[in-house]
Amino acid sequence: MNWILLDLNGTVGTDNPDILEKITNPANIIHRPEVEAHVKVSTLKRIKEISETTNSTVLWISLREDDALLINDIAETDWEYLTMHEPIDRSNVWSKTAPIANFVKEHPNDTVVVVDDMLLVGGALAELKSQAPTVKTVIPLTSKGLTQENLDELASILSKGN
Repeated sequence: MNWILLDLNGTVGTDNPDILEKITNPANIIHRPEVEAHVKVSTLKRIKEISETTNSTVLWISLREDDALLINDIAETDWEYLTMHEPIDRSNVWSKTAPIANFVKEHPNDTVVVVDDMLLVGGALAELKSQAPTVKTVIPLTSKGLTQENLDELASILSKGN
């Protein structure tokens, strides 16, 4: 099975929307104040398409937890979320490391791809890879969110599977 563990802010949306895109394609950027993000509609729709063509399940991994579910209506999905508040390991650099590492360990024969901009901060990526060596990652820049290149990378990883 394939899993996409998907962050919200800085990933499918950004706090710094591209002004040019907002002017030239305003329907593609939706501001959702309840999750404090400018969400890219095309990004969500492409992730939905990738998940369907690669038989992948998407789980939100936002620290806002179920608030991420408020985004499902944009791409007409019913994605659930993985709690990021349990287990807590205060020795970790990144608060999401323990729950994601546990998820990967619970799915040893599956392809798990973490899509999160915060993997670029501090030692988050190295820490996650040390605790979950089989995890795959796609890491967008916070200021841009997922690009077409990132989405192509996600599709490529999932089409290869394990």
